[in-house]
Amino acid sequence: RFFTLIAAMIPLSLFALDAAAKWDTYALTLPVGRNGVVAARYLFTLLVVCVGLVLSLAMGGLTMALGRMEDWGGFLMAASVAAGAGLLLNAVMLPVLYKVGPEKARIAMLAIMGGFVLVVFLAIRGMEQVGQPGLLASIAEGIEALPVAGVLILAALSLLSFAVSCSIFEKEEP
Repeated sequence: RFFTLIAAMIPLSLFALDAAAKWDTYALTLPVGRNGVVAARYLFTLLVVCVGLVLSLAMGGLTMALGRMEDWGGFLMAASVAAGAGLLLNAVMLPVLYKVGPEKARIAMLAIMGGFVLVVFLAIRGMEQVGQPGLLASIAEGIEALPVAGVLILAALSLLSFAVSCSIFEKEEP
């Protein structure tokens, strides 16, 4: 499962390397245009997360074959959620990277991830306080039952993220 999340971090690190090499200046000389440069980064992100998912599934299959895992369905769900989380992280972070650059975006990423953890923590605490500790589990089961909706929501967020990134990159000076 961690292969997928680690793979999701690679595109974020790539921005720092691209900025150091002034890659955008060179990329703008290519015949693909600004939107093509942004599309390449989004496709690279998708490819890296998919490779991470495949590696995770291969390791899970090996673990299953060795008899050290019994719940293959749970593993598939966890691996899928990790891939979705990686894509969601990039959908949020890529526009931020285009807007503020890789150095400031690292701080933003920590703030976003910390905020997410805080919201989940407060939601769990709040449900315990009002006597509904099983509500979060019910929500998770509902999400588990609607994988197609999750994929569609993730695709819509990614398209929105792409449009925002294109808009930001279009205004940027080389």
